[in-house]
Amino acid sequence: MSNVPALDIFDQVFVKSIFQRMSGKYWVNDFCSFGLTDHWRRRAINSLHLPQGASVCDLMTGTGESWSFILDAIGKQGQITAVDFSEEMLEVARERVRRLNFLNVTMVRSEIFSYSFPTHSFDAITCTFGAKLVPPWKWDDFAKLIASLLKPTGRFVLLELGRPSNAFLKGPYDAYVRHAVPFLASLLAGSDEGFELLEQYTKAFEGFESMRQAFQRAGLYSEVKPFFGGCGSLLVGSRLSQKLAEGEGFEPPVRFPVHSISSRAL
Repeated sequence: MSNVPALDIFDQVFVKSIFQRMSGKYWVNDFCSFGLTDHWRRRAINSLHLPQGASVCDLMTGTGESWSFILDAIGKQGQITAVDFSEEMLEVARERVRRLNFLNVTMVRSEIFSYSFPTHSFDAITCTFGAKLVPPWKWDDFAKLIASLLKPTGRFVLLELGRPSNAFLKGPYDAYVRHAVPFLASLLAGSDEGFELLEQYTKAFEGFESMRQAFQRAGLYSEVKPFFGGCGSLLVGSRLSQKLAEGEGFEPPVRFPVHSISSRAL
């Protein structure tokens, strides 16, 4: 019997160390997904129907990969508040701000559960590829946090990787994540650190069908929208009371065909 302790992939110190090492090579995720992750980010933001001037809170923002899509929608009068606990990831994000001259992005370095957010102050909440880092025993806290941030007519969207439900896809997908992604990361970026854990996080994440129950308990209506046979999916919704209020201020989430592919995770 091995005396090596089991790896706690949700330990905050451990997770921070992963992103500290991955921050400079996070672009490998887009390459390994053949551009799908970036395409899914665009579709996630489009599902919110953001108006010009909207205020958006991007949780677990990483290096700011979703900002261009958000700013395309909200314009110069809108505002992004971007929150992440990794200083190394935010430093890459700051370079994105400087390079693209994003003037309406405010970055906050904090763990999302410890930051004092202004309540009911955002038109939309986004989180792309961060939900799998929230352990199942904190899903209710996560849902309550999002509910507390949204304005009465606010909307939210989460985007995450998943495992295909189709048995013919599941085997090749698992093999690609287990072997090909770390190999490509090592080849392209000189190291597979962090990327070799993607399979563990993907398998540990029980999926949005389970998570959405926590959102319902928090008073949030949501729908799951799968992509590419379940390799990715959205959880998109609003306040439950808003959904029931004769549709005022609420537009149903866009229904995407699951087979559609175009062109950009841990």
